[in-house]
Amino acid sequence: MARSSAVNLTDIWKDRGISRNTKSHIMNALVFPIATYGSETWGLGAVDRKKIHAFEMWCWRRMLRISWKERKSNDFVKNQIGAKVTLCQKIDKNKLQYFGHISRREGDNLERIITQGHVEGQRKRGRPKVRWADGIKEITGMNICAAHRYAKDRSGWNVIINRVTKGQS
Repeated sequence: MARSSAVNLTDIWKDRGISRNTKSHIMNALVFPIATYGSETWGLGAVDRKKIHAFEMWCWRRMLRISWKERKSNDFVKNQIGAKVTLCQKIDKNKLQYFGHISRREGDNLERIITQGHVEGQRKRGRPKVRWADGIKEITGMNICAAHRYAKDRSGWNVIINRVTKGQS
């Protein structure tokens, strides 16, 4: 859906009267929210992150009208845009904010119980599925119990989020 919305904005991308800054704001306001809808709950693996990065670069190249045949690097495209925050970093920040929201809930809240809970028994054969909690561990560098304790303090958790995402908005 996000890809089709980027294609539908082709007239805007081709308009030379609209500045590059305005076009990037349009991309951030109309295309990327569609792509990241509900991303707070995604369990992202390395392959998923590569696909998100590829989509983001496709969007920026489409906006700048840079063909892949021109053999311009992704760093060149990012410098042209001036983008400091990638889509994956935005997803990580949203995921951590949602985790803090869940952790601060009171009472017998189902989401908090699920994130803190542990299921007994044997898992299936093969590689384990990528879990949401594993993503939180990877982003923060701490285990889930410690993350829940830190998330109880809203201001302290925001400091951790800014440190982990390097203060990007």
